[in-house]
Amino acid sequence: MARYRGVRGVRNFQKEARELWRFTIGLGAVCCILMIVAAALFFLTRDRTDGAYTVPVWVENDTEDNIFPVSAYAWADDDLPPVIPLYWGAGVFFDTADNKIILPDDVQVAHVWYNYLHYIYTIQFEGIDLPLRNIPLMRYGTLPMYIRQEGDSISFRTRRGAFVRYDTGYVQIFDPREEYRTIVIIDPGHGGVDTGAPSVHGQNAPSESAIVLNIVLNLLDIFDDPEILLVPTRTTDIFIYNDDRYRLANGLGDYFISIHANADGVSRLSQGTLTLYGTADGSHELAYLLQNEIVSALGSQNRGIHYMPELRILRGSDIPVALLELLFMSNPQDAARLADPAIQGLIAETLASAITALPPAR
Repeated sequence: MARYRGVRGVRNFQKEARELWRFTIGLGAVCCILMIVAAALFFLTRDRTDGAYTVPVWVENDTEDNIFPVSAYAWADDDLPPVIPLYWGAGVFFDTADNKIILPDDVQVAHVWYNYLHYIYTIQFEGIDLPLRNIPLMRYGTLPMYIRQEGDSISFRTRRGAFVRYDTGYVQIFDPREEYRTIVIIDPGHGGVDTGAPSVHGQNAPSESAIVLNIVLNLLDIFDDPEILLVPTRTTDIFIYNDDRYRLANGLGDYFISIHANADGVSRLSQGTLTLYGTADGSHELAYLLQNEIVSALGSQNRGIHYMPELRILRGSDIPVALLELLFMSNPQDAARLADPAIQGLIAETLASAITALPPAR
């Protein structure tokens, strides 16, 4: 049989494959460079609203976490109009001097609700029809506030460090760092489907998450230092990811205190109080203060303070952070004390005293 090799002879398929692969890689690299250049040009030339007051803008989608202003009526601080009419509600204005939304006299707040990341004020209007579901307002990126339409109502919502207060005739956004010398994030551990350590006394006894929530609610109720703001990560039995806890602390707080109860899966004899601390400067001092105050108040065994950077909530915090392990849920005596409302009240009072003694962080 004759062997026909063609005009070009035997083809080197491996060499051709390598050349094709190099061409593909080169083309891909060129496309990536062009995309990066296009993105850079977009961000350099688009309307920038960070640090400026804004009125209704187009948003990329209707999720609360991803508001993205593309164009807006915006002013720098030095030429900001004193009052901006908000056209989505007749007779509603934005007072730029005081960061207030001025409402008509006949508008009433229908519902006020707070959770660990939102302040939400729901206002009832007649026949309201917003052009968009989410509308950013006021200092986008610094003190973010936005509006969300839900049926015939709108909600004023704030996130990432912006707080809102309501009074008759207006809703006002403010920065708590300008009004308080110290902001302490108080975190009742666990919550929701994560009940924490069960009590050694059985299912009818309160779990760790219920106990630490009661302690924090007591603390919020009795705390009265006008220069210190306590911000809880939760005030109800809800589940919160650890990342959300320390992100709230990093975005707003000066100190971060997480409240827990301990457990030993091997022995019921383990008892006492210990405190864990993280990598941020000042964490050791915070843990030392809390540990000594709690041990002194409860008369519990002092198990000391321990550096524990492997814990996500401690490693992720950029501010002084301490995690209190009050007593052992696995120890019959400790668990009984934790379930006692009087002991919970004593712990809340001790925490209030310790927080008041914290040095100013700013």
